[in-house]
Amino acid sequence: MPLAVLIRRYLRDLVFGAVDGAVTTFAIVAGAVGADLGGGVILVLGVANLIADGFSMGVSDYLGTNADQGQPGKRRRACDGDPDPRGAAVATFLAFVLVGAIPLLPFAVHLMSPNLIAEPLWPSTALTALAFAGIGVAKARATVTPVWRGAAETLVLGGGAASLAFVIGWLLRGVVGM
Repeated sequence: MPLAVLIRRYLRDLVFGAVDGAVTTFAIVAGAVGADLGGGVILVLGVANLIADGFSMGVSDYLGTNADQGQPGKRRRACDGDPDPRGAAVATFLAFVLVGAIPLLPFAVHLMSPNLIAEPLWPSTALTALAFAGIGVAKARATVTPVWRGAAETLVLGGGAASLAFVIGWLLRGVVGM
């Protein structure tokens, strides 16, 4: 099956996984930086989140798609354009892990070569912002949304979630004695 057809069929799952992967991973990064945790801790928490949350998202998408197709009014043979529950799960998982890894890249580089990236938060922020904008542009091109709106919407919503995580981490840092 051509890639363009697969992308159209699983667009919802790809966008859902990519946005959630970037948001949750960057939220972990922002919260951990706000709590003044080290780069190694951030990387461990981020990678654990990528795998566990990505898998959970994929399973949830599988179960949700399966339930949606099993509703009484939908007891029909799946059409060619309908997402297959297994395909939806794989699309969500892969998008989550691939895009969700982006905020962690500067922290991995920093741990391997501290002189190359002295402060990994700012490159992580910039790369995550580009990922949010890129997701929005891709989504907009596949729909009737203007490209600028798709990029801005995803960037603002994703940035808002990350900002909340940073503030919570910063506030709780004093509560737990870090």
